[in-house]
Amino acid sequence: MFDTNTGRWTKYNPNLKSSNSRPQSYALSGYLYKNFRFRVHYNTTIGQRILIVGDIPELGAWNVNRAIPLTYRPGGWWEGEINFNLDNVPPIVYYKYVVAGNNYHLWEGGANREVEFRRYTGHIEFRDNWCSK
Repeated sequence: MFDTNTGRWTKYNPNLKSSNSRPQSYALSGYLYKNFRFRVHYNTTIGQRILIVGDIPELGAWNVNRAIPLTYRPGGWWEGEINFNLDNVPPIVYYKYVVAGNNYHLWEGGANREVEFRRYTGHIEFRDNWCSK
């Protein structure tokens, strides 16, 4: 899971994951945190990786150098879990996926994706398909 507070991937934290590895809410120092899993299907080539970037600091504030790297899964799926402090998240969050290669970034086409994080409860997983236009 990617911890936006430290900027690092963590293998396991019992305070952040349930035993079935599904994202959940938890409170820490009076703030409400929630983990969201993002998945996108894109067939990369050797040397490419997929990032997620968005309009809030937890998603890099549209700066690909601060974007969140996703992990490759079989079948062309890329995924990552991101921990958000819901007290600091605006009502609507915008994001996109980016292919990162050697010395280039290919932004996903189409309009920015948007999500209202606060309206979701329970297991949250966004399964997206790459938008080329």
